[in-house]
Amino acid sequence: MSHLSARSGLLATLALVGIAACGSGSSGGGAGAAAGGPPAAASSAPSVLTVDGQKINNRGQAEVTERSTVEMTAENFAFRPSVLHGKPGQKITIHLRNVTATPHNVTLAAQKINDDLAPDKAMTLTVTLPASGTLVFTCEYHAKAGMAGALTTGASAPAAGGAANPGGY
Repeated sequence: MSHLSARSGLLATLALVGIAACGSGSSGGGAGAAAGGPPAAASSAPSVLTVDGQKINNRGQAEVTERSTVEMTAENFAFRPSVLHGKPGQKITIHLRNVTATPHNVTLAAQKINDDLAPDKAMTLTVTLPASGTLVFTCEYHAKAGMAGALTTGASAPAAGGAANPGGY
């Protein structure tokens, strides 16, 4: 994917995210605010992404470049927001709450994270965004059903309905 094409894809994705976020009437746990800052922008329009062969039930994308923390929820077969986009090598502390009656899990093998999350409980974990491209994280219990997410850096984030180009970011 060319640099110009990747940038155009990012702009189109961000425009759709902004439109969906403005028009959403959803009251279910959206992206949260960093301590002392405004909420991270995230859409609530359901869609499906495919990144590195992993189906992701997309429940929003959040730009975290200027943040050190983000609120996230584990829902029925999805993380909200599902995609965090920031700077290469950026550390993000995620405050994750399971808002279901089902146990969930966060697995990010590349960073040796594999933690269970009981129903109606919360956890805090720190991740490092990749130097380039995308890292996929999953719920090991529901990954086949699309309960996954992505950490992205670079010129574009995964676009709904298509496969991400791991080398093109």
